[in-house]
Amino acid sequence: MSNDFDFNEPTKKFKKIDFSKTYYSPSEGNNTVRIVDGKGKKFLAHYVVCQTPKGPKKSFVRCVGAGCPVCQQGEVKPSNRYYLKIFDRASGSIRVWEFGSQVKTQLDDIRDEVKKESEQSGVEDSWLNYQIVVKLRPKGSNPLYIITKGEKLTPEVPSKKAILDNDKKLIEQDEIDIEFLAKPWTLEKVNYKLYGPSTETTPTDTPTTPPSATPKSTPKEEVKSEGDSWLDD
Repeated sequence: MSNDFDFNEPTKKFKKIDFSKTYYSPSEGNNTVRIVDGKGKKFLAHYVVCQTPKGPKKSFVRCVGAGCPVCQQGEVKPSNRYYLKIFDRASGSIRVWEFGSQVKTQLDDIRDEVKKESEQSGVEDSWLNYQIVVKLRPKGSNPLYIITKGEKLTPEVPSKKAILDNDKKLIEQDEIDIEFLAKPWTLEKVNYKLYGPSTETTPTDTPTTPPSATPKSTPKEEVKSEGDSWLDD
């Protein structure tokens, strides 16, 4: 799970995120979800060793693209990460699911399968009409997640109509700003996460580069961060 946080310090520049009410965290075994609208967000992230108050720790750093100190060091390549809003049946609420390319490929397969079946039958359909089963396997398994298509929610069936009606209410109540969650970090925020707080400065939205962020190697071609919608149905 990514860390969209306020550096554990009071500041008006960064919004505090309530992880427990924002991000999806499946339990081991089978979990049921449904995609809200298919308009997810793609971004780039590094998993690196960062300085924390309790010492060095492997952590998440959002790639800023041009000028990213992690990219410039050339040691840890950015990986594709995705955010997608889902109806979480376990909590009965809308959550943001963060995952990598392995899960995205399986979701793409489900979407394409439903589209192909719809074209062959001549009956209009969408993968958004289906529940999705997310199987979380034991730690260390490969793949860790197995994603399959679940039951179709048809309004003609009273029990399924009740689920669809409740989903509509959840959408009306939803206040999660996925655009905010997916936006690139500022350079200063990355440096703060990498090297800890500076005695000379405090986190702001103005990019600054402390001496410790000097690249260890000649900068390679920088990777641009992406926030494009994907999985559009």
